[in-house]
Amino acid sequence: MELIDRYIYAVIKRIPQKQRADIEKEIRTLIEDMLYASCGENIPSSADYENVLKELGNPAELAAKYNDKKNYLIGPEYYDTYLTILKIVLPCVIFGSVVVAFLEILANTPETFGSAFGDVVGAICSGAFQGFTWVTVIFALNERFLNIKALDAKKNWSVSDLPEIPKKEAIIKPVDPILGIVFSALFSIFFIFENHLIGIYNFSESKLISIIPLFSPEGIRRVIPWVVVIFIMLLMKEGIKLFTGRWNITVCAVAIITNIISLILSVLILKNNTIWNQSFLSELEAAGIGVSIQNINTAEIWNGVTKGLVYIIVFGYIIDSVVFLYRGIRYAR
Repeated sequence: MELIDRYIYAVIKRIPQKQRADIEKEIRTLIEDMLYASCGENIPSSADYENVLKELGNPAELAAKYNDKKNYLIGPEYYDTYLTILKIVLPCVIFGSVVVAFLEILANTPETFGSAFGDVVGAICSGAFQGFTWVTVIFALNERFLNIKALDAKKNWSVSDLPEIPKKEAIIKPVDPILGIVFSALFSIFFIFENHLIGIYNFSESKLISIIPLFSPEGIRRVIPWVVVIFIMLLMKEGIKLFTGRWNITVCAVAIITNIISLILSVLILKNNTIWNQSFLSELEAAGIGVSIQNINTAEIWNGVTKGLVYIIVFGYIIDSVVFLYRGIRYAR
C-alpha cells in the first residue's frame, strides 16, 4: 500500500545508507505482524493501515530508535553525502589555493625558497580549513533545521503528515547545492580580496614582469555590499534546494526571485565603470602587449566589453531560471 511505502520512506531516509535495506525489511515485517494481530485473516482497510502507523508513531522518532545516538552534528541521513562532498571539495579547494599561492609568489617573489614553500603550505592549510568549515557548517545547519522541524512535528503528528515519495528525477541530490554554495563562497572571497590577480600576466624570458589587473581594487571595494547580497541570494536559492530535497513550485519561485535580484545587481556592478582598471589598455601598450591605442576610443572598447558581459550574464540567468521553472512545474506533483 502507498501509505506504508510513504511511512517507510520517511523512516529510512533518516537512517545510514548501509542499514536502510535491512531496516526497511524489518519495518515491513513489523507492520504486517501488527496488521495480522489487528485484522486476523480479514483484508485490512485503510483505517486499519492508518491505525497501525499511528501506533508506530512519528517516523523521526522511530528512525531515532534505530540509530545508536540521537544527537548529531551531522546525522545519518546526510553523513554519507557529507563525506562524498568533502572528498570533492577539499581537493578542488586545495588545488585552487595552490594556484593562487603560486600567482602571489609570481607577483611578489619571496626572498628565499623556504618563504615560498611556507606560503604554499599556508595556502593549502587555509584552503583546506575553509573548505572543510564551509561544508561542515552548511550540513550542520541543515541537520539543525531538520531536527527542529522533526521536534515540532512530534507534538501533533498524524498519518497525513507523511511526505509523498518523490520520483527519482524529482530528487535534488545534496551534492548539487552544497557544491554551488561552497564554490560560490570561495569565488566571492577571491573576487573581493584577491581581484588584483585577475588580469594579464606579462612574462619575459619565463619570468613574470608584471600583472596588469583587469579590475580596480578601490572600485571593487565600493561594490562589496552588492557582491555580498548576490552571494546571499545564491545561498537562499541553493539552501531551499538543499532543505527541500526535491523540485517543486516553492524551489522554482525562490530561484526565480533570487535570480532576478542577482541579475539586477550584477548588471549594476558591471555598468559601474569604477570597478574596471581604466588604464588597462594603456598598460597593455606600455608592456608591449596588444596594439597601439593612439587611434582607439578606449571608452567604446570598455562599453563593448561591459555590454558583452551583461549579455552573457543575462543569458545565463535566463537559462537558469527556465531550467528551474521547467523542473518546478514538471515535478510539482
